[in-house]
Amino acid sequence: MIDAVLGAGGHGRELIELLRDAASPTGGPDREMVVLDDDPELHGTRVGGVAVAGPLSMLTRLGPEVSCYLGVGYPEVKRRIFEAVPGVPVDWPPAVHRFSAIGGDVEVGRGVLVQAGCVVTTGVKVGGFATLNVGATVSHDCTVAEWATLSPGVHIAGNVSIGEGAFLGIGASVIQNVRIGAWSVVGAGALVLEDVEPHSVVVGVPARPIPTYKKGSHGSP
Repeated sequence: MIDAVLGAGGHGRELIELLRDAASPTGGPDREMVVLDDDPELHGTRVGGVAVAGPLSMLTRLGPEVSCYLGVGYPEVKRRIFEAVPGVPVDWPPAVHRFSAIGGDVEVGRGVLVQAGCVVTTGVKVGGFATLNVGATVSHDCTVAEWATLSPGVHIAGNVSIGEGAFLGIGASVIQNVRIGAWSVVGAGALVLEDVEPHSVVVGVPARPIPTYKKGSHGSP
């Protein structure tokens, strides 16, 4: 079995540490790990002690038993890498850090990354390829749609809906019963007190939209 981390940046290195910890004698069986990245200058180097074996197209040569993990955090980049993966049968298992707390009735989709210190309580649905970064908290009955990213220290109150591909910057907070629109951006440290329109950017305390933001410039057209 091979674990393939797609992306050799800082997010990829954090993912390597998560997977390495999971493969420790107390966490599970040893597995071979490689990093794939389309930057030719990285080929033959090592990141986090793991070889950057080549571009994404190399997946076709790794054999049938490959588990892929997206080693990037920005929603549009995650989706672009996923779409660039060759048409080969690979698995996209979720990667959940053992020092996170996930409620028993929480639904976690394929390709989801939950980093250390996250707390996800009850009745929460986390869609495919969403990212919950270090120390993020998600309260009861929330929905985090596919491709969305919660940066470190994001705090989400109950009954919040995070739309597809939304990006919440470090330390942002969202009060209860708010909807964050698809492919929107919530700035670092923002306090969201009301719904956020799709394809918009909000910043500040309380969060307010940036009027010059162009629809479609973040992720989905």
